[in-house]
Amino acid sequence: MNSGSPFTSDAKSIYKEALGYIYTRMEGLRRNNRFEIGPLYDLAGRIVASSSAAIQLDTFAIYYYDLTDIALSHAVNVAILAVTMARGMGYSPDRLTEVCAAGLIHDIGIARIDPAILDKEPEKLTSNQRHQVKAHPKYGHHAVIETYRELEPLAGYILQHHERVDGSGYPYGIKLAEMDEIAQIIALIDTFEALIHPRNRRDALVPPIGIKQILTNEGSAFPKHLLKTLIDTISIYPVGCIVRLNSGEIARVIQISHHNPLRPVVRVTHGPDGRPVTPKTIDLKNQTIIYITGCLPSPDFRTIA
Repeated sequence: MNSGSPFTSDAKSIYKEALGYIYTRMEGLRRNNRFEIGPLYDLAGRIVASSSAAIQLDTFAIYYYDLTDIALSHAVNVAILAVTMARGMGYSPDRLTEVCAAGLIHDIGIARIDPAILDKEPEKLTSNQRHQVKAHPKYGHHAVIETYRELEPLAGYILQHHERVDGSGYPYGIKLAEMDEIAQIIALIDTFEALIHPRNRRDALVPPIGIKQILTNEGSAFPKHLLKTLIDTISIYPVGCIVRLNSGEIARVIQISHHNPLRPVVRVTHGPDGRPVTPKTIDLKNQTIIYITGCLPSPDFRTIA
């Protein structure tokens, strides 16, 4: 089934540019042991502006991943989804740009870890290797402030993105009172994005299951108001999510419902037999006999890069 790409060339262009930015910065840190900020804030500002005007970047962030170098797509997706969440919290454009910049480089410290360690299955890591992996927030923090001491707040978000409000995180095990809210947003989206995209020896979880796993397994690790905001802004069935209805029809989510996240507005594109149909829009809030039975993978996202 081909669900049809709803994306503009501008959305693809800015997503590809963001992937290239992360690649260049990580390679520079690996080879020269130096982080060069480059056009970080300009790029972040354009992502913020683009995501406020259209839904395409959010949909890329839900579906796109690059298993050849998962750190690249992960960083871009975290930046985009964190902006969506922070916008729902009423952040100003300047503050949204700061969130986006933090998301883009939150994992930059991974570039200072031996790739052979990163390629190993987690359970096969030695104690020392696990310590190195868990030190990547510190490596990223140091990489930024070594050259750009004026960016200490940005470096601080990087340092805290694996901390948890109940003290169960790393590298320092700090709690809510010591965490910046932007770091809390990045931490939550970092976890959500990792769950809904594949990792070594684990398939991706569709967004509803990813959110359920966070609530079930890590509910105490994140502030309750941020968990609610995640559902309110990105939703159980995010915009762009391809779903199957109880009628057997295939549809794409085109608008979330803030007060009823299980019943978004969808656009039906295929019939129960998988063949294209004349598109029709259904607001599931107003059609109580029709409901979503599950999410489907999208075939549209492997050609971005």
